[in-house]
Amino acid sequence: MLYFTGSKDIKDLLLRVLLQKNMAGLSVLDFPAGSGFTSGYLKNRGAVVTAWDMFPEFFNVENLNCSPADLQQAFPSENNKFDVAIFQEGIEHLPDQLFALKEFHRILKEDGTLYVTTPNYSNL
Repeated sequence: MLYFTGSKDIKDLLLRVLLQKNMAGLSVLDFPAGSGFTSGYLKNRGAVVTAWDMFPEFFNVENLNCSPADLQQAFPSENNKFDVAIFQEGIEHLPDQLFALKEFHRILKEDGTLYVTTPNYSNL
């Protein structure tokens, strides 16, 4: 399956970064998961994916569920659970960005990695 096209689209650029990391067996959170594009990619790379979104009805990945969650509320997870968290195209919508970042910090393992992306409006 072809995932990226060489474009400057943020999804393509993020997938290029993720290709450099062995995802097999890692516990990964995709939040907000949107349609599930990144979740599906991570699942196919062997990651154990948890997908959350405020509107899970738009999520469409075979054999993977998306649970409802809100970036402005306490995340529905215990502390230190995830190896990797993907926070893609969401931070710019939040009135309290620090709250969400603190929650990602809480649920990531001590050596966990958070990937944050936001639109680059100069590239439109």
